[in-house]
Amino acid sequence: MSLQRAITAAGLLILATLIGTILVRKRYRTCYSFLAYLVAVLASDALIFFWPSRFFTWDFWLFKESVHNLLKFAVALELGVRTFRAFPGANATARRLLLFVLVLTYVAVVAVPTGRPEYSVLAAQIQPRILNGTIWVFASQAALILWYRLPLDLFHKAILMGFVPYLLIFSLAMNTLNALGWKQEVNELQSYTQTSAYDLLLLYWLRSAL
Repeated sequence: MSLQRAITAAGLLILATLIGTILVRKRYRTCYSFLAYLVAVLASDALIFFWPSRFFTWDFWLFKESVHNLLKFAVALELGVRTFRAFPGANATARRLLLFVLVLTYVAVVAVPTGRPEYSVLAAQIQPRILNGTIWVFASQAALILWYRLPLDLFHKAILMGFVPYLLIFSLAMNTLNALGWKQEVNELQSYTQTSAYDLLLLYWLRSAL
């Protein structure tokens, strides 16, 4: 087994353990969309791992990334609703800030100069812009929580504090690929970095869920 497959296999095992822990300890009640996100990641990664000839394709990559992005936005929205709904002033600010980030992300995506996006354009330009929008949603929520000194569920805090640094690492890796070109050796290094960082993130969430 190659190093990359070993790291991926370890991630699948940790992810399955995390999902099981969340179900047993009923942590899903604190954020239903987070469980949905984890299940989607496990399903897509397992398909690629066990049947790479069928699912390790641009079509499936685009599909899974779109689903994951939607679910990450759903996690951010649910965390925001649960955190800010009891605080009218903070809630109003959070809504305005969320709307601003969503509009900015939409403008950045539609500004990509292409008529019918090819996979290379989606990977190199559109996905990083969506990723940046996701980072700003989570980061802005964290900033507002600190600014208003709001009480935060410990598992919510773990989700929020886990997503922000990981997504920053992912964004940096994508930008590096765009700058250096999608060469095989660069792509492999990016894959090692991203997969290792995600395994560490899963371990952090697992520890928080126990």
